[in-house]
Amino acid sequence: MKNILLITTTLCLWGIFLPAQTRFANSEHQDFYNWFHLRSQVTELYRNHATLYVFGDAVKVYSQPKLKSTTLATLETGHTLVNIAYHPEGRIPEGELRGYQDIWYHVKGVAANGQAFNGYVFGIYIAKGWRKADINGDGEMETLLLGASSKLRKEPSDLNAEIRILSKGKQIHQATIPGMCLFEACDASAMLRVIKNQPMKGHFMIEASVMSIGCLAGIDRAFFYWNGERLERVYHAEFTTQHVWINQVFAAKSKDSGAVWNCSFQGIDANNEPIWNCQAQQAVAGQAAVRAK
Repeated sequence: MKNILLITTTLCLWGIFLPAQTRFANSEHQDFYNWFHLRSQVTELYRNHATLYVFGDAVKVYSQPKLKSTTLATLETGHTLVNIAYHPEGRIPEGELRGYQDIWYHVKGVAANGQAFNGYVFGIYIAKGWRKADINGDGEMETLLLGASSKLRKEPSDLNAEIRILSKGKQIHQATIPGMCLFEACDASAMLRVIKNQPMKGHFMIEASVMSIGCLAGIDRAFFYWNGERLERVYHAEFTTQHVWINQVFAAKSKDSGAVWNCSFQGIDANNEPIWNCQAQQAVAGQAAVRAK
């Protein structure tokens, strides 16, 4: 199993794969580490018979963990796979594709044409986080997936992640997360979650985050507001350095009264949950701080 105590500092890892075992190097963030990994899907990426999700367009399944081997199937985003875990003492095949260093996942499944397969998918085409939630309020579950960017990576600084939302098997939205590294060489544990009733009752906030432990600890958290049609990246920061990439006011319409509120990020509470400050657009309205339940 690849290490899940992970590293963000790019100086530590460009062009190399890190050892499979790395000690937890920063006890200051131990509590957050425990909270994070209780909510992360990272262990599922390596557990035998875990369900994995394709993340990409026209993704090929190969007969061997190499690009020149036979193509067994071609799959689209959201297609489910069954993980075949590698032996703990065995070698995990690694490679590079489109500028991304990652591992090959051994998987089995059934293609859209009904043909069963047992083969290999390169890691950047496997979602690193996934959730199901009825964010559209139509009584049916949407599938939310978090993975590495589909863009060609030309420079070491080309670090981007994506969230894709599927409804009834079709992609309805895609959002980019600049600066978030999710392929294996980054050694970053990923977490995707849907937070209900934020910033207020009946609304949804989507969190996509990574945590890294190594040369330096890294806690990179991005919050997206689902406005009913698309995701708005409303707050994104690296919490160990307190560097904020974006912090913007966004409008949320109350499900009860129909009033429109201007909301913004206020902070993180003792339970590691975000707090939102929402002020009604009407001048006479007061303020309300809404915390995740």
